[in-house]
Parts: sequence; C-alpha cells; structure tokens
Amino acid sequence: MGAGEAKDPPTPEMETGKSAMDTAGPSVVGEAVLENARLMLQMETLQAGADDFKERYENEQPFRKAAEEEISSLYKVIDEANLTKTDLEHQIENLKEELSFLTRSYEEDVKVLYKQLAGSELEQTDVLLGTGLDDVLETIRIQWERDVEKNRAEAGALLQAKLNPRKPSRLQPDFPSEPCWSAHHIE
Repeated sequence: MGAGEAKDPPTPEMETGKSAMDTAGPSVVGEAVLENARLMLQMETLQAGADDFKERYENEQPFRKAAEEEISSLYKVIDEANLTKTDLEHQIENLKEELSFLTRSYEEDVKVLYKQLAGSELEQTDVLLGTGLDDVLETIRIQWERDVEKNRAEAGALLQAKLNPRKPSRLQPDFPSEPCWSAHHIE
C-alpha cells in the first residue's frame, strides 16, 4: 500500500470474519498448547523409559559377560571330562586284559603247585580251580585226602601180603638168620 492509497473501509463480512477469528483464536491456540504439552509429556515418558532400559542394559552387561565366560569354561570342563573318560575307558580295557592274563597265569601257577605238592602228575579233580584262596585250599585238601586213601589201600595190601607169606620161590636166596656182623665174627 502506497502513501496515496486509501484504506478500504471494512466490510461487514470482514468484520464478522475478524470477530470469528478473534473468538476462535484463543480456543485453537489453547488446544494447540495442550496438544503440544501432551506430546512433550509423551516424549519425556518415552525418553525416561528409554533411559531406564539403557541403564538396565548397561547394568546387565557384566552379568551377561560373566555368564558367557562361565559357559565357555564349562565347555572346557566338558571337553576335559570327555578326554578323561576316554582315557579311563582305555585304562579299563588294559586292566581287563591284564586281569585276564594274570588269571591264566595264576591258574597255571596253581597247577604247578599241585604237581609239586603231589609229587606226581596232577589228577583232574571234580572241583574247578577257583581264584580264591579258600577254593585252592579246598581243592588241595580233596586231592590230599584221595592220595591218603590210595596210600592206605596200598599199605593195607602190603600188610596183608606180609601177614600171609607165600612159599619162598627158588629164585630167592636164603639169608642167614644172624647178621654177618654178629659178635662172634668180630673177635
């Protein structure tokens, strides 16, 4: 608007629009201020929640790292336990083989001992050779009793033969009743 121009007089529509704006303006501005305050409050609430989650996350990080380290160390323990288990299984197999060898060797030694005690070939007994000392002693006792009975029978037969003398045969020489070193020869 220049200096020479005149202002248009206000029209009734302008007056009614101006008054509508004047009356509607404060309520629209008030609503906008309230909406802005609500949005600011929501933003602050969201920011406080985010800060809370961030703080909890940072507080939980050391626990997470400790748990991961513990899991890692447990995996190492599991690996070591598996290696130890494998080693022990191998040792068990070796010990089983050694036990089998020692059992066979023991049985052979017991048979040799029987032969030495009996002074002859070991007769097969009805009792299986056991691995315990009681079993071995019982088997030796049974064998010994058999040998004693056999010797008694042989001794009884010899005694009967001496008690019932047969006629001397011609091939047997006659021996003098006196020994050759008797007293009359020494003088």
